[in-house]
Amino acid sequence: MATKGLTTNELLELFDEELEQDEEGIYNYVEYNQSAHCICIKFDKIFNRDDIKQHNIFKIQHKRYYSPGTPDSSTKPMLPTICNDINYIFNQDNDAIRMYVVFSMKIALKEKNEYPDDQFKQDIIDFVNHIKPHVDQYVDENYKLELTDNNEKINTDLQVTDGMNKAFIKSAIAMRIVIPIICEYTLNDKVPDLFYLIFREIMKIFSSDGYQTIPKLMSIIRSRVEQTKYANKKIWKLLLNHTKDVKTLCEEFKVSLIESIIPKLDINRSSIKYIDVVLRKKLEFAFTYNFPCDYRPLRNLENDDDTDERDRLNETIFVNRKNESELAMNKLTIESTIAQCIEESEITEESLKHFKQVVLKSKPLNNIQKYFLFLAYGRKFEVNVSTENERVILLYNLLNKLSNEGFIEIPKILNATVENEVDVRNKVTGKKVKNVYMFEKVLKKYNGVEDILEKDNFIAKCLDFKNYVYHDANDNIISVDSNGFNNEIYRFFQSII
Repeated sequence: MATKGLTTNELLELFDEELEQDEEGIYNYVEYNQSAHCICIKFDKIFNRDDIKQHNIFKIQHKRYYSPGTPDSSTKPMLPTICNDINYIFNQDNDAIRMYVVFSMKIALKEKNEYPDDQFKQDIIDFVNHIKPHVDQYVDENYKLELTDNNEKINTDLQVTDGMNKAFIKSAIAMRIVIPIICEYTLNDKVPDLFYLIFREIMKIFSSDGYQTIPKLMSIIRSRVEQTKYANKKIWKLLLNHTKDVKTLCEEFKVSLIESIIPKLDINRSSIKYIDVVLRKKLEFAFTYNFPCDYRPLRNLENDDDTDERDRLNETIFVNRKNESELAMNKLTIESTIAQCIEESEITEESLKHFKQVVLKSKPLNNIQKYFLFLAYGRKFEVNVSTENERVILLYNLLNKLSNEGFIEIPKILNATVENEVDVRNKVTGKKVKNVYMFEKVLKKYNGVEDILEKDNFIAKCLDFKNYVYHDANDNIISVDSNGFNNEIYRFFQSII
């Protein structure tokens, strides 16, 4: 029988049975109906009050929370799992039942008695703090995994220990317990990001024992996304035209994982393995379906001797138009950025002329200046396509920003001329920077940094810049504080990732 769309009274009839109690005295307070996408908490039976019966039903309107899964799915059906978790808490703590029914009543009356989003979120957080000891006890007593890894080569910043895994699982259980309440609250009024905002706070609650779940989640996401960035530069170049960069994609994945994936974690599941599988699928979808970019002609024009000149001409026209469109997009982005730079730094013709003649001594930008421009603006557009005048404006704006943010040593060398021209393409081993102050902080923020050091080496290159001889506008040699410069390089690096 199809039950979706039934009224509250019709749904109540599906659950109109007395409370059941097993041999150990455990009550079955909560039941579910998969077809109706709802759960029923028998408040009327618990409190022996028929006048609160209409508050028994909680409709779960989001598919991600009522999905039964598939036979080959690694995820358990959500509704029975939600019911099991709530049943456990209710059997441990009768006060939790009272708090739950109060939620239902306040939500039902919110059109008459205002129930603001902020107050609702705070009430949820208070409820989760109340049940936290029971969730902790349940996981600690039933957790059976052993994830401790003694491998010295493992990246501890990405490692999920048993303690961290428990924190993820505890967060998941608390999320499942409050899902019916949030669904009921948002049933008629869609509140943007409410699930994410509440679930994020729940993860913070279970991070109070020293396991920082959200930073760990971001580290995992970042490392996986970075792997694709350096394995497939072509797609990332295209993604930039869709205003997609590492930060935005990581943030989208973080919201999706917290809203939809973390709540599905089972008590004896490795969260890192589960998250890895999900991220792999998400990346595959994003790169394969959302942004298809590889052009594949119907016929292999390179190997087909029967290809006529018309086919070859069409292929050439297509490639040229594609290149022209990318170039046009690049130039528009440059023009937009230049206009923004002129406005931000209040650049006038006089100030720009003075900068070119006095600071730059009417010389083209040196390789160090160009390299910093690449680091600062390379994610938005191809810097080498810009004109010399545009690069000067970009450098002027970059120097202005760095000075306003308290940088001292980097502006020194960017305002200077170099005695020996520097070729930044030379490879420098990344191992030299691993013991430098602040490297660990950078590593925690940007987990792909070791791979980048090996492939691009731009931190190592930047640290090497302090060893060159620089002259100011009066041809005096500039002294660069080595420690201060090192620290600023890492600050600069953190500001652009």
